[in-house]
Amino acid sequence: MENITPSLRAIRRSQEALELAAKACLRYLGVEYPKQYDVGDALESIGEKLPEELKAKLPEFKELLSRLAEVRGPSMYGFEKEGIPPEQAFSLEFASEVFSKVREPFKLCKEFVGTDK
Repeated sequence: MENITPSLRAIRRSQEALELAAKACLRYLGVEYPKQYDVGDALESIGEKLPEELKAKLPEFKELLSRLAEVRGPSMYGFEKEGIPPEQAFSLEFASEVFSKVREPFKLCKEFVGTDK
């Protein structure tokens, strides 16, 4: 890993934050989450147990989890097979978009697990 720019780090950290927030929701409900980056299917399977605001955003949340799981590695290592380094694969605009999209579901998960059952 060479110089990782702040925008690349933002993509990776946003993915990690969202993944862990989703896993916290699953754990909070007593669900053993899958040992993988994309836990959208597991979250969807317990959707009826989620608060209304989070349940309403579940399709977008699931899609975002999946998309970010796909770019997790490339955001740090690029597309090695194709010879594309990460700084050429992802723009600052993409990083800003990712960060913005992660904020709301992260906040909703945090509020959910921060409450009493």
